[in-house]
Amino acid sequence: MQIGTKPALFKKSIFSIRVGSPAGKSSEWDWHGTGSTVYADEKRTLILTAAHIACPGQVIRAKSAEGREFCPRLLPGHDQIADLALLEARSSDIGEILPTFPIAAGYDRFQTSFSAIGFSSPDILEAINIRGIGLILRKSCSKDFFYLCGDVELGFSGAPLFETGRTEILGLISGKLHSSVLYGPSYGTIRYFVSLAIEHGGK
Repeated sequence: MQIGTKPALFKKSIFSIRVGSPAGKSSEWDWHGTGSTVYADEKRTLILTAAHIACPGQVIRAKSAEGREFCPRLLPGHDQIADLALLEARSSDIGEILPTFPIAAGYDRFQTSFSAIGFSSPDILEAINIRGIGLILRKSCSKDFFYLCGDVELGFSGAPLFETGRTEILGLISGKLHSSVLYGPSYGTIRYFVSLAIEHGGK
């Protein structure tokens, strides 16, 4: 379903991430995904996305549903195992300090309804309903991952996962095992990854 009645936070702080070759023009983007704002101050803004979307050496353009566009840079230290990357932009280039999505500190409720919010096409922000029994986790290389029932389009790589009706990030859509099972890093892995980037100042 297309975002229409959802909070303005979604339209302002979730971005279509388009990636192309350095020599490419804006009409020659190679692929696209989704990113969400997880940190912002008067100097810089950090956008969380999937590592397989934002590759080193590529041109990256972010665009919100309300039409705001800018070119962030890929921060060093992206995590290929967890499929996490952070994009950094100067807040002055964005024009304001954006509201951010908190990352969940924990999750112990029995819940069957989740939502992923992202861009199935570069210009349409959508919410996809996802079913699950709790937030199913598996440890791999000391990182937490989720597995839930659902189906999304290719542009949802990097999209944030929420409990329906809430705005704390529970996970990030990395891909799908087949047409009905989605997977990606969950909140514990994401919190650690983002906190390190903020601590080190993006260096």
